[in-house]
Amino acid sequence: MSVSKRIYTSSFLCFASKNKNPVSEYIISISTKVQKSAVKRNRIKRIIREALRQLLPTLPSPVDCRIFVKKDCSGKKTQDVLKELEVLKTV
Repeated sequence: MSVSKRIYTSSFLCFASKNKNPVSEYIISISTKVQKSAVKRNRIKRIIREALRQLLPTLPSPVDCRIFVKKDCSGKKTQDVLKELEVLKTV
């Protein structure tokens, strides 16, 4: 991974960089400090993955992205997360 750009949103910390491969890659990390329940952590990951699935075709080039969840966003819907992750288009 080349030099990463740090992107801060209200719920996420993202490290993103352009990828030389033709495929975008991403990692989602959520700590037990953010949400104790594994079921809720997995739900948050599913919501983020769905938002990324919708966002990736609109990105100008393949991106490597590491997403760290900063606070509990289990009440958010996919569209809310998608709006927050739109900043990845600036990479």
